[in-house]
Amino acid sequence: MLHMKLKILICISVLFICFESANAQSITWENTYINSNSPFRNGINALCKSDSGNFFLAGYTLIPSNISYYKIWVLKINSYGDTIWTKTYGRNGSQATTVVSNSDGGCTISGRTGEAFTIRIDKDGNVLWENIMVDMLYKFIR
Repeated sequence: MLHMKLKILICISVLFICFESANAQSITWENTYINSNSPFRNGINALCKSDSGNFFLAGYTLIPSNISYYKIWVLKINSYGDTIWTKTYGRNGSQATTVVSNSDGGCTISGRTGEAFTIRIDKDGNVLWENIMVDMLYKFIR
């Protein structure tokens, strides 16, 4: 009985320490990113650290027109959350699901439209190459 009470006390102590440690974190900065061309429907699905402490954020934005459609939306921000640049890519109806940094300071973005795709961009957001995988499920590159 004493052994069981000791185990319970240790578990409660560990949980308390973990909970207190998690709550002790402070927010360095917080920001909301909105595409000024489409302020109503934007989303970030993935992010990764880039060169010099910058970050790439990738997701989707709604492009308003007679027939509205989503496009890939990528932002590059600095370590303070300030936007360096923002660009849209891809076919109509596309959105990014994954972004991975490359050794050259750019990144590779994967996602889906009706097909799966990958796009590689340089550190300034210029497209280096684009690959669309027809008749494949996007989950294979996710």
